[in-house]
Amino acid sequence: MLVENIFGYAVWVEYFPSGSNHGHVMLISTPDESIAMSTLLVDIEEYAAEFAGMFDRCDGERHKGKAHRHSNEEIQEAYRQAVGQLLTKDFAQEWADIKAKERAWKRWGGPVPKFTMHPTIEDPSKWEVIVTDKEGTPTLYDIPKGVIDDVVPDPREKTTIMDKDGTPIVYRGQPNEEGIGWTLKEDKDAS
Repeated sequence: MLVENIFGYAVWVEYFPSGSNHGHVMLISTPDESIAMSTLLVDIEEYAAEFAGMFDRCDGERHKGKAHRHSNEEIQEAYRQAVGQLLTKDFAQEWADIKAKERAWKRWGGPVPKFTMHPTIEDPSKWEVIVTDKEGTPTLYDIPKGVIDDVVPDPREKTTIMDKDGTPIVYRGQPNEEGIGWTLKEDKDAS
């Protein structure tokens, strides 16, 4: 059965060994290319072997000196990860999630917060939360009175924060002049 990659998603495998920030990603098919499902399944061991080979060839000479030597266990695990991902990963959904994150990043101009909490400008004793969805669309909710009042102080109250030397610095909250929320400013008159 020939199933072309007509839906516009990539096919790839990736593995980052536990406790390491040095992993590898192997692109098998781009969104613009076609790949037959039968080819993918028939050649699954070849793809896995090629992926494991990337780990085996990785040494200090590669990646502009940023690579390192992978253990035999990591090489074997890379092979297992490739086989498992090619058999079980929903590439269409993974690709859709990546594209949604890209749109949200562009919309916010950087990392998208899951949520932010802040006192309202109108009444600093009331709090609200902004929650973003998968596309980065923010929704504003009021936080009911009594939910966080005992945990988070009114921003107008003086707050003491110790600097890195252990010296106390007193701050007082002020409405953010550049947008919603509050900012802490050092209270020079505090005694």
